[in-house]
Amino acid sequence: MATVFVEELQVMPYGVRDCSCGSQAESKQSEISKSDLIEVVQLHRQAYKVTNLIENICQIPMALQFLTCILFWCLTMFYASTTIDINLFNVALTFFLSLLETAGYAYLGSELIEAADSVGAAIYDLPWYEDSVEMQRFYRLMIQRTQQRTCVTGVRFFVVELTSFSKVGLIGWDVGFN
Repeated sequence: MATVFVEELQVMPYGVRDCSCGSQAESKQSEISKSDLIEVVQLHRQAYKVTNLIENICQIPMALQFLTCILFWCLTMFYASTTIDINLFNVALTFFLSLLETAGYAYLGSELIEAADSVGAAIYDLPWYEDSVEMQRFYRLMIQRTQQRTCVTGVRFFVVELTSFSKVGLIGWDVGFN
């Protein structure tokens, strides 16, 4: 679900740029532009609702996933430094699976942030001030929403992205060897 949502957000800036006919257009083209803009506003509204839903559903699981990744990293480092036997393979396998899952979530979180930022940049780049007051109202709704950061957090404590993932790796490395 998250990957489909990120793909839709990546396509949205092109839809926003395509519907900017502005004041240069004739009456018929202006109506097409208005209908396209209304469709983009509806898609933007749906994307905003989905982002809030993902945020509400995934807060605790994301925090637990990052915490278990840190714990498995520390366990692996501690176990590798004290004993080397067949159980090290089991511990390392568990660690790498947890690391891979956490990296996947972090990658999707980064993609979500980048896609939302590109939608915001596409909206800001449009010549919205040249359109009618009615059209400016639609732009205003999207501009207001893009001013808030779109991201998934772990219990609103940290943002799930690749930067957070690298910090988790550094924390686990420091705790495991110190």
